Amino acid sequence: MKKALLFIGLVVLGLSAMGQNCTVDATSATDPGIYPPAPGFIDSDGVIFMPNAEVGEPYDVTAQVKVPKDTIVDTLGFQLTVTIDSMKIHSLDNLPAGITYACDNNDCFWLGDANGCVRLTGIPAASTAGMTYTVAVKTVGYGTMPILGSVIDTFFFDMRITVDGTVSAEELSKQPLQVFPNPANAYLEVQLPSQLAKTTATLTLVTASGAMVIQEQATISSVPTRLSTAHLPAGFYVLQVEVGTHHFREKVWIQH
Repeated sequence: MKKALLFIGLVVLGLSAMGQNCTVDATSATDPGIYPPAPGFIDSDGVIFMPNAEVGEPYDVTAQVKVPKDTIVDTLGFQLTVTIDSMKIHSLDNLPAGITYACDNNDCFWLGDANGCVRLTGIPAASTAGMTYTVAVKTVGYGTMPILGSVIDTFFFDMRITVDGTVSAEELSKQPLQVFPNPANAYLEVQLPSQLAKTTATLTLVTASGAMVIQEQATISSVPTRLSTAHLPAGFYVLQVEVGTHHFREKVWIQH
């Protein structure tokens, strides 16, 4: 068994001890790996796709896991068998707000060849609506190699959770319009909330007296929209952004 395969089954094990513990079902995980409940799956790159969550609705998903007994690694041109003594999930970053997680034990720690499980629970916050989260999981493996003795290795894997639903106008209005640099010189970059991705926005820059100096249409994406300000006199301006029924305003200073 290759080293990568060894750890794939542990990607989502270290979720945390903050949620409610899960119940292990050894009969559903007999080979090393992670077995998310339908409609979850593992893609060809080993990314763990958990079932979608729904904003504002309870989320309760348990995945069954089988820890490998051993693996084979290449060391100085030799293939050596590593006996897996134990595994632990060290940390997990970028879970959707409102979701917590727990393993079948509070430390997210398993012996080699053991079965385990992970349970994700909670109610996704309104701010997570329409977003897909790539969760970075840090996994630490402890093993024994011939001649070399004890070894420790650390791996990072990705888990994906998509939160369905739409964000309310009230919640969206609480999310900041990112404008930078501010003060600006030659240009100004504008980043809108990711929930509005692929929609069209009208960006208008007006003077303190209300005179329009710039107006542009832009499709919202993960890449900020850039406005040229090199030709504008230094001073105070207001950036107005309209996206459908949503309106954003931000004060901007231009200095040369």
